Amino acid sequence: AVEPQRRRFGTDHCELGLQMSSALDLPVLWAEAMARHHQRGATLSGMPLVSFTGAAEAIAQVASGQHNAPSLPQGQVVRDALAEFLPGLNPAAQAGLARTLEADLSGTAARFREMNVWDDPLVSAEAQRRVANGPAT
Repeated sequence: AVEPQRRRFGTDHCELGLQMSSALDLPVLWAEAMARHHQRGATLSGMPLVSFTGAAEAIAQVASGQHNAPSLPQGQVVRDALAEFLPGLNPAAQAGLARTLEADLSGTAARFREMNVWDDPLVSAEAQRRVANGPAT
């Protein structure tokens, strides 16, 4: 969602979060989470708040139907996000968290259908279909 935001508004939610955290004098850890939560890989080692925020962002895209891997089942996308953003998490804890998130996401599609997600003209027809039909299982 970052690139469409930049095209449409000239900025994105990461940059705005960083500016807001500076204006509000929020802790540096929060500013990093706001600014860097779309970054992946080794650059996040030692930044648990950024890693958790990145995983949450990736998983939220599943719920909204906007993730980049529409052919993967919802559960696989959740597990992939956790493995990518939280690679040091104990495997048993990671599996339990994945199960909890998958269960929570199963009810999210209904809530998205109740919301008017079509206000943004940048939402693709495929994303609209996924939101309307619920996440893949």
